[in-house]
Amino acid sequence: MPINKDAFIRYSILDELLSSTRQGYHIEQLLEKVNDKLHEKGLSGIKRRQLYKDISDMAEHFGAEYEKINRGGKKYYKYADEHFSIKWRVEMATLDEIYKTLSILSHIEGPTMDAYTRQILNEVRANIRSTRDHTRPLIFLDQNKDVQGLEYLDHIIDAIMYKQVLQITYQRFTETKPEVIIFHPHCIREYNHRWFVLGFHEKEQTFKWVLALDRIQQIDLCTDVPYKIDDRDWQEYFENLIGVTWPEGEQPEEVKILFSKEFSPYVRTKPLHPTQKHRMVGNQVEVRIKVVLNYELENLILSYGQHARVLAPERLKKRIVKRLSDALKHYA
Repeated sequence: MPINKDAFIRYSILDELLSSTRQGYHIEQLLEKVNDKLHEKGLSGIKRRQLYKDISDMAEHFGAEYEKINRGGKKYYKYADEHFSIKWRVEMATLDEIYKTLSILSHIEGPTMDAYTRQILNEVRANIRSTRDHTRPLIFLDQNKDVQGLEYLDHIIDAIMYKQVLQITYQRFTETKPEVIIFHPHCIREYNHRWFVLGFHEKEQTFKWVLALDRIQQIDLCTDVPYKIDDRDWQEYFENLIGVTWPEGEQPEEVKILFSKEFSPYVRTKPLHPTQKHRMVGNQVEVRIKVVLNYELENLILSYGQHARVLAPERLKKRIVKRLSDALKHYA
């Protein structure tokens, strides 16, 4: 049975008392001390009957074992094992939930996780191992531990939080030499195993500028330039996008794509985008999404090969045809 908040507070108080005494407490002492602690927390006190029930429930839920010492006509309670504590012995159902969450959290461990968070994760994992036999990974997420640039992630997050301007040494794939960019970071985005920072480019005087973390060579603070705030709703911004780039002048528009019979089940159960709607056209499926036309959208469509055909808009269809034609030339 799940433990409610008030009960867990009482268990924690009892645990603290029973784990810190060698002489033990008789029931009246326990009742008085528990109620004092509850009153300090602004909670109502309990009766003797509830105290007995709590002691019994702690044995049931957490495996607490008590030594009951008869002294002076009274029974004194203490833990049988002086090292015992319920602190990490939560009920197994709760532990299962924690373990499942840990299985997911473990996949973000690495350069993207700061030292403090990693320490907490390790402590929780270590304590869970003391109460569970199976601690091998159960969930395996698609990830790339060798991706470059993640060592700058903490620095960029701090700059966003504290509204700091950065001087970034950056080298594009298409350039032979790096450039120095004065940049006002506003948002971080992960897409297709790559990390990006979006912000204001001082020289270009442009918001929503995108820099890939794996092209950054160095980051320094730039203290002599005032930070420019961008208060747009980034969640809403990305709801209109596939990927990270929003070409100048573009607005979200309806895109229609026809998928083959073979791929119809996949695109129905794994939508291309949250705005997706679909209808059957014979044994094929017509998908409609409302997004900004960008390079990432084109790449997504091309990843389906001969199983996807753009119906609208016409200019997107022409771009896909050109890219397919250019690719075909490599095999001519």
